[in-house]
Amino acid sequence: MIRYLITKEETCPKCDGHKLVQHWAWVEFWENHTTEEYRALQDKDGYMEEWFEERGYMVESAPYMGQTVSLFPPEEVECSECRGTGIIRTEVNFQEVLNLLAQSGAINV
Repeated sequence: MIRYLITKEETCPKCDGHKLVQHWAWVEFWENHTTEEYRALQDKDGYMEEWFEERGYMVESAPYMGQTVSLFPPEEVECSECRGTGIIRTEVNFQEVLNLLAQSGAINV
C-alpha cells in the first residue's frame, strides 16, 4: 500500500505565531496585581522574592555593577505547543485532503 502525505502548517494557537508565551508564574503574578498595587508593593523590600519563593522558585540575588539584583524566572518562555517555531506542522493523508476539497466544492473528483 502506498500513502501520500501532505504537511499542513498552521499558526500556533497558543502563542499566535510569536514563538514565546508568558511564563505561568508571571501570568499568575500579573493577574493578582494591578499596576497600582504593584507600584505600592515595589517599595516593600523583598516582596517579589517572597512571592516567587512561595511558588517554589529559588530566587537568588546576584551582584551586578555594585548592586544586588534578584533573579526571577524569565517573563517569556519558548512556547511548549510549537516548541518555539510559531507553527504547528502535521502530516495529513493526501486522500483526506482531496475529500475535504471535494466536500467544500473547491475541486470536482
